[in-house]
Amino acid sequence: MEENKAGEAIEALEETSPKPDPNSSSGDENKTPEVEVHLFRRGRGPIDVFRSKLGGWDQDRLEVQDILDKYGFKTLFSFNPESGRGVPIRFSSRNGRSILPYTGGSVVVIDGEPKDSLVKPVTKIMVGVAVLTLLIAMFFKETPEWFKSSRFSGVTFPPWVLACMVILFTRLRKRTKDVLKKYGRMGPGLYFEIGRKARELLYRDYQTDHKVTVTTCTSNGVEITASGTRKNDLIFGEIQSHIKNKNVTFNVKTNSDSNVTTTITIDELASPGLKTIFSFVVPDQRSGKVEIQYLHDYTGINASIGLTANPVVNLSGAVGSKTLSIGADVAFDTATGKFIKYNAGLSITHADLIAALTLNNRGDSLSASYYHLAKSLSRTAVGAELTHSFSSNENTLTFGTQHALDHLTTVKARINSSGKASALIQHEWKPKSFLTISGEIDTKAIEKSSKVGLSLVLKP
Repeated sequence: MEENKAGEAIEALEETSPKPDPNSSSGDENKTPEVEVHLFRRGRGPIDVFRSKLGGWDQDRLEVQDILDKYGFKTLFSFNPESGRGVPIRFSSRNGRSILPYTGGSVVVIDGEPKDSLVKPVTKIMVGVAVLTLLIAMFFKETPEWFKSSRFSGVTFPPWVLACMVILFTRLRKRTKDVLKKYGRMGPGLYFEIGRKARELLYRDYQTDHKVTVTTCTSNGVEITASGTRKNDLIFGEIQSHIKNKNVTFNVKTNSDSNVTTTITIDELASPGLKTIFSFVVPDQRSGKVEIQYLHDYTGINASIGLTANPVVNLSGAVGSKTLSIGADVAFDTATGKFIKYNAGLSITHADLIAALTLNNRGDSLSASYYHLAKSLSRTAVGAELTHSFSSNENTLTFGTQHALDHLTTVKARINSSGKASALIQHEWKPKSFLTISGEIDTKAIEKSSKVGLSLVLKP
């Protein structure tokens, strides 16, 4: 035990303490070395010039974390006013000091990248929704019926109410951020991330159909995927093309029902972490939809609105960190003026255990799930989900597990309180190419024939 602690201490000293520079002067041993820092912000400045003391065992490391916290930056780069940014300045997560040493008395020019602001993207989303609403109103040349029948058509907000909302948001923003920092630094993702690990363990890759998927790539970067699915005595086909140019992705998909789905995705639109998605289905003229996704350090927002006279508006969001997050998912039908969906969820992550609690089906069902990674090397995991329906007063329990036989083969199994047991084996016989065989049996009706599914995915 003591040997392990001693080894960790030596490891930490080696990480922060390089060999002494033989060219350094020994006349200033009693004085802490300093460097003169010229700090820029996104290439503009300098916004500040100051002297920073060097730390570490040999007093030759820059206090990077202190600069990040003081000026609100998320990354520091070496900088030359003539040629621009260089490489990022790496630092130790233990003590916040730079990995590379600096010479005392030198001039250090660095450029900072500010942290992502939540106000600007949210404002852009609100402006975008307002613009879409105006365009719809102008297109139909009269006020839509859903707005006339909604409760908001005759509501006005006094200026002082809006001012109080802005002041309250500004005052609480920093306090909320400090609380979230206490429980983790990474973002919570979108609302659908709540309980995702347990859902993937219990339901992903299980199927009773026969499906073959083949993907090929052309010389100009176009990815074409063809798939065929046999379900009972019916066969469904689908062809999908995928093209990506810089931050814009085009996806066109057609199926055996003669439907053509087109999706255009724009990443990093106007702000880091902001994604815009346009989608529509031909010949369905009411299928047009605009979706906006935004991922921040402490929140994830997803909003969508249909491009029709009486659209359905969806809004979901999660706030917190990778350790603790809460979220909600609502949908409002403007044709009826009612909420057609309202769900809520809570997720807690601790080391290798993830627990989630969700309220679904407009408050009719409550689900609790957990996911536990028992052995990371063999990807051995167990999980369970308990769902209670308030309307029928019924409970459903599903338990599942997975284990990797080797780095290419994985087996999974599950069973629920209804008596249905399923198992599958998946083998990656080629990079990104999988063969999956799954089966399902009803333990309460053994006389019935079992169901067997097959999936073959081929990628270059």
